[in-house]
Amino acid sequence: MTVPTIWSQAVHEKIVEIARNAGLPGNISLVSELEAAALAVLRNRSTDGEPLGCGDCFVVCDAGSATVDLISYEIKAPSPLKLEECTIGERGLCGSNYFDQAFEKYIRTIVGEPQWRRLKSKSKHRMMRGFEGSIKRCYNGNNEHFSVDLQDVEDNSAVGIDREVIALTPAVPKTIFDHVIDKVLRLVDLQVDYIEEHGKTAKM
Repeated sequence: MTVPTIWSQAVHEKIVEIARNAGLPGNISLVSELEAAALAVLRNRSTDGEPLGCGDCFVVCDAGSATVDLISYEIKAPSPLKLEECTIGERGLCGSNYFDQAFEKYIRTIVGEPQWRRLKSKSKHRMMRGFEGSIKRCYNGNNEHFSVDLQDVEDNSAVGIDREVIALTPAVPKTIFDHVIDKVLRLVDLQVDYIEEHGKTAKM
């Protein structure tokens, strides 16, 4: 069974007890979500890349909706595969929800707080779905122009609002994404630095 990486040993024992009381087999073992992800990736690793062997280290980054969790492992044995944590785990509040929050904050700013409060919740939700579907999932850092629909918003050519459509210059998604992604990259760098401080190399 997989469990959150930050759960303590006491919580692990309680989970096993609950599982057994629920009638699950007695030979239950727990593995952290990050270690499970690492095992899955390594077992399905393409032969095209540089193979990882005994003593090699690598960083696992689990970027979720609210948090980003990272930890690094050292391969102690390739077959059967055995991993050992070689850094202290890190957690950052920089998951994908923070893109949504930053985007909504930008729209509120250009629309103005009084008008934002007057707009229907349904219109706002539809706009956010548009952001998630057409911008958040498609943005790749290129200088691409995007737009979102916001029903009943007043025209304002100075900020790109025309007939309930808000035009977004390339600088807007770049600012939103860079702010969050930079935090993730700093967390990755911390893991790599810790590995190198202990005389090892993080494999890519």
